[in-house]
Amino acid sequence: MNNPLPIDRELFIEKVEEKLGTGLIAFYENFQIIRESEASSNPLLAAGVLLPIYYREKSSTTKERSGEFVFRLIKRSNLVTQAGDLACPGGIVHPLKDFLLMWIIRSGLIPLLNNKAGQYARLRNCPTFQAIALFLATAVREAWEEIRLNPFHINFLGPLSPYSLNLFPRIIFPLVCHVNMPHRFYPNYEVECLVDIPVAAFYHEENYGMLLKESDAGSPYPEEGREPIPCLIYLDQEGQENILWGATFFIIINFLESVFDFQLPDWQNRRLVKKIISSNYLSGDR
Repeated sequence: MNNPLPIDRELFIEKVEEKLGTGLIAFYENFQIIRESEASSNPLLAAGVLLPIYYREKSSTTKERSGEFVFRLIKRSNLVTQAGDLACPGGIVHPLKDFLLMWIIRSGLIPLLNNKAGQYARLRNCPTFQAIALFLATAVREAWEEIRLNPFHINFLGPLSPYSLNLFPRIIFPLVCHVNMPHRFYPNYEVECLVDIPVAAFYHEENYGMLLKESDAGSPYPEEGREPIPCLIYLDQEGQENILWGATFFIIINFLESVFDFQLPDWQNRRLVKKIISSNYLSGDR
C-alpha cells in the first residue's frame, strides 16, 4: 500500500489546513438536528472532540533530522463509559462554559483561530463558523480537563465531518489540531494512559483486522444483527497491542480520506479480535 504522506513537516500541515478548510462539512446542519431533537423522548447530545497530531522526532546518528506524524489518543479508564477504548479527547457541550469560551476564542484571546485554518473557517457561512468555534471550545475544554492539553500549545488545523454514534444518542463533531511538542500531559481519572499511533501505520495493510462485538451476561448490548467491523491492530514501541475501532477509527479514516485520498484496504478475512461489551460498558464503574 503506497504511502503518499508529504515528507516535509510544513507541507503536511499546509495540506491538512487546505483540504479541511475547503472540504464539505455539515456542522451547522447536524447541530440543527440536535436542537430539533430536544423536545423528543430521546434527544441527541452534541460532543466536540480533538484529533491531536504531533511530529515525533526520530533519533538518528546522522546530522539530518527526521521524524513522523503521530495521532495522540487516550485510552479510557474503567471509571467511565466505553472503558478500555481508544478515543479522541473531548466530550459533551456545556451550555454555559463552552459558549463563553467560544467567544473568548473568537476574540483572539486564545489564538486558536488566528491562523490559516481559522481564516478558512471564517470564510464559511456564519452559522457554520459559529458551530466550528463552539465545538472547538468544547473539545479544547475537555482536552484540558482530561489530559491538561494547553490550548496555547496547539494549532487548529480544521474540522471533519460529524459522526453519529450507534450505542449512544450522540453526534460527534471532530476537529483536528497540531500539538507543539514537547508537551507534558497529566491524565485525569477518565484516562488510563495515552496511546500514540503513527499516521503511517494506517498505510500498512497487515495492521488491519476484523473486530466482533460480544456481550457478557447482563449487558444491555443486543446480540442480534452483529457483523465484524474493521479495526486497526497496532503494536506500540513497548510491545503493547492496541486495538482501534469504532468512532475514533472511522474519524481517523475520514481524516486520511479527506486530506490524502486514502482508501481503506481490504480488512475482511484478516485476523479476528473480539470486544466484550460488558454490563458497565455504557455506564462506567463510578
